[in-house]
Amino acid sequence: MTERYSTADPVPGKPTDPLPPKPAAAKSRIKPAKPSPEFPLYAHPAGVWAKKIRGKLHYFGPWDDPDAALNKYLAQKDDLHAGRTPRPDPAILTVKEAINAFLNEKKARVETGELSVRTWDEYKEACDTIIAAFGKTRLVADLRPDDFALLRRQMAKRWGPARLGKMITCVRCVFKFAYESDLLDRPIRYGPSFKKPSKKTTRLHRAQKGLRLFTADEVRRMLDAADQPLQAMILLGVNAGLGNTDCGRLLLSALNLETGWLDYPRPKTGIARRCWLWPEPKQPSAKRWISDLCRRMPLTPSWFSSPSTATRGMTIPR
Repeated sequence: MTERYSTADPVPGKPTDPLPPKPAAAKSRIKPAKPSPEFPLYAHPAGVWAKKIRGKLHYFGPWDDPDAALNKYLAQKDDLHAGRTPRPDPAILTVKEAINAFLNEKKARVETGELSVRTWDEYKEACDTIIAAFGKTRLVADLRPDDFALLRRQMAKRWGPARLGKMITCVRCVFKFAYESDLLDRPIRYGPSFKKPSKKTTRLHRAQKGLRLFTADEVRRMLDAADQPLQAMILLGVNAGLGNTDCGRLLLSALNLETGWLDYPRPKTGIARRCWLWPEPKQPSAKRWISDLCRRMPLTPSWFSSPSTATRGMTIPR
């Protein structure tokens, strides 16, 4: 999806409504007269019907269609005269409008540090999937259970059970947000099929893939093959369960290499986490690299954004 989701504040003193593009022949056109003396709008030089309300200009449609402009004004006048932002009619809310509102709100939470960029990317991927399946101009009120059943089948062909369950949750979040934000007048009916895979399905899928664990011998061979600071990261991962993001945000204040304790709350949830370090991370060479890791990595956490990045180019001896 190529839409741009902007959350920028309006410039003080400027109209909140964007000025519509001026027709090519607007300069040579003569302003039309009002269709009737009681017509509440005036012909703006930009080629549209407009009205100033509470000190701000608002635009309601082109000169060629005064009836549509009047209908739009009548639908929005109560909100505009009261100083409120007009809400879209729930009956004509499109998929694009619902997704834009959802992503803009999530983007604002990313900017305040309440939501991670990785989670926003997952929401964006789910929204792209919705757009691909339903189209931008599809009315949300027109979506039916069979539409979501088809969407689930398409996603099931693309992802495994775990990823499928997460994407279904993200899709539901989009339309739940639209309902709770008063963009819809009733909840969406997803039907009985649009649900996460069962626990049984997930267990069977994991059993087919087999255990994904490193043996002690494999860990030792990785340590022998790794350079620093990757070796320090492996030690922290095996010893304390730190992941890529944990290493990327690790601060020196969380480590006491003299007493051998790691006191490091989880970055995403803030849940306390305390771990006693093995002798290996407390060796002089490891201590130096872990200290250096803490000083440098918070500035570049994206280096650890995926497991493949951290282990690229490393060959494990057999």
